[in-house]
Amino acid sequence: MQQANQAQSFGLIIQEGEEEVSVKLTLEGFKDVALCLSVQQARAFASDLIQLAHRIEVKRSLKMAKIKATQSTVERAGMPLILSVSQQA
Repeated sequence: MQQANQAQSFGLIIQEGEEEVSVKLTLEGFKDVALCLSVQQARAFASDLIQLAHRIEVKRSLKMAKIKATQSTVERAGMPLILSVSQQA
């Protein structure tokens, strides 16, 4: 299975109708596909997206802190960080 590492572009458009204003979210490469959100829905979506990004950053930060703590413990014990494995011929 091939996996594409391409950044997706998206667009945000403010649509003003006679009765209400909405936000239209489009994704590059998906013609005729868009999310039309009310102002309240757009605000909730943005808030959820920010919270999700924050959780990802915190999880990554905790993981890196744990790795650094483990490395520090190994270094204080005087053990090498990389152990060599003898190869059999």
